[in-house]
Amino acid sequence: MEDITHSYRIVAANVINSSLVEKGSQFEHGHVLGYGIEQDQKLDNERKLIVYTTSVIIVKKETDERLFDFKTICFFELKDFDQHVTSLQERAYNITPIVRDSMSKIAVGITRGLMCAQLKDTYISNAMLPLLPFEF
Repeated sequence: MEDITHSYRIVAANVINSSLVEKGSQFEHGHVLGYGIEQDQKLDNERKLIVYTTSVIIVKKETDERLFDFKTICFFELKDFDQHVTSLQERAYNITPIVRDSMSKIAVGITRGLMCAQLKDTYISNAMLPLLPFEF
């Protein structure tokens, strides 16, 4: 397996949406929540960046009631951009799978960390947040 750990760097990571439904009482310690996750990737050819947008929805597992919407954006700079990104047609491209998958996993990890920071001291803070999947 190719080692790509020095092939890219995180340029920026930001929260672009965070919406918590207000509730009256704190969840008990260990309460289990459900989730939904979507991820999108875009390419900035001019600046040689790959951009991952990750959206997470936290729901009450028993009822699917939406409790929290969260969205982040992560910018990655590739060291050997032209080696890993191939243009196919206008606005279409191919990224080598190892780079694409690695950046996707890191973007998910960043999202979970930012999400936990946002939820500190909220009624959800005692609940068990699911580990977000690295493969979907």
